Amino acid sequence: AAFIFIQPELSIAKELSVGLVCALLVVTVMPGQTARIVYTTLCAWIVVRYIGWRFSSFDEVSVAGFSSSLAGGLLLAAEVYGCAMLLLGLVVNALPLNRKAPKLPRNIEDYPTVDIYIPTYSEPMSIVAPTIMGALELDYPAAKKRVYILDDGYPRSKNSKDPKQAHELAQRSIQLQEFAKKHGAIWIGRENNNHAKSGNLNNAMNYSNGELLLILDADHVPTKDFLTKTVGFFTRDEKLAFVQTPHFFLNPDPIERNLGFHNKLPAENDMFYRAVQKGLDLWNASFFCGSAAVIRRKAVESIGGFAYSSITEDAASSIKMHQKGWKSAYYGRPMVAGLQPESFGAFIVQRLRWATGMMQIFVQQNPLLVRGLTLGQRLSYLSVILFWLFPVARSIFFIAPFFAI
Repeated sequence: AAFIFIQPELSIAKELSVGLVCALLVVTVMPGQTARIVYTTLCAWIVVRYIGWRFSSFDEVSVAGFSSSLAGGLLLAAEVYGCAMLLLGLVVNALPLNRKAPKLPRNIEDYPTVDIYIPTYSEPMSIVAPTIMGALELDYPAAKKRVYILDDGYPRSKNSKDPKQAHELAQRSIQLQEFAKKHGAIWIGRENNNHAKSGNLNNAMNYSNGELLLILDADHVPTKDFLTKTVGFFTRDEKLAFVQTPHFFLNPDPIERNLGFHNKLPAENDMFYRAVQKGLDLWNASFFCGSAAVIRRKAVESIGGFAYSSITEDAASSIKMHQKGWKSAYYGRPMVAGLQPESFGAFIVQRLRWATGMMQIFVQQNPLLVRGLTLGQRLSYLSVILFWLFPVARSIFFIAPFFAI
């Protein structure tokens, strides 16, 4: 590393190569956390050194004509974005937090009450029923939990202009009500679909009073020990707003299926749930992901209910709770089994929804501007939000070279 700094005549390629070799040697020689910090620092230095060289070399491109200058400028902007995202990622994920589940109180009377919400829209009974049964069979005192089926297909059955769809949804609502009555769950419908999932959740809060809320998507079947592994966090910290757990999927997404990568390479979601969320957790910035999470009712009430400002109501609500001084926790043990979109069209729609929601948050709840967040939380949220601009940068990487010809 000293060789890099005392040899200014080294070419940038040699300089970066030496830096990379030093970084790799650190991993093999030093112990765990020390190696991670030194390696991260070296990588950050390499990124800063590279982008500094790119700015200094841009003048050479600018004299090559308008098209080349335009292409070079766009390419430089895309590289700056990529390097900025890498630097943010290095900071956020420098020391990932691996939590262990605290034990529940010895006295059952001290267990907090839990409302288990299963919001459902139009999923078939074959999807919803296993989730309901899994929630009912959770290992937790029966007097301390209630399972609620939040049927947003019910208002659609009354408001749909398609008679066939209206009939199918009405029949589905009847089946859900009968299923709930038979197995001991509670069915909740409403008059409209205002504010989609967040409106459905907020409506349910008017009909229940549990201290904690377990949110499960209609296709997320929980393991039996879900509550026993998560509720203990709340009994240890009164300022804890929510505990998020990973989303685990049984089926491949369309890309994995088409390329034959399922169970052979890490899934796309693994990067977020196995690495990023643990890094965010160090900065008290892990956020609610819409399902497989336990949330304190008081925390939701303190922000006026689940947020309506973004179609990704989960992340928007997390920012508001963090602004109020509430804490979050991420417990990295997968405890739900879910399903990914089967078709490529549904897969793209899902990703577009996430990207759109994050851009809405960036405009309406910009983490650099809102009050109440720590510096670590601001940088953490910024890294997650700006990630969704990657299609623009990648498009420039593909297109820019053609303008330089």
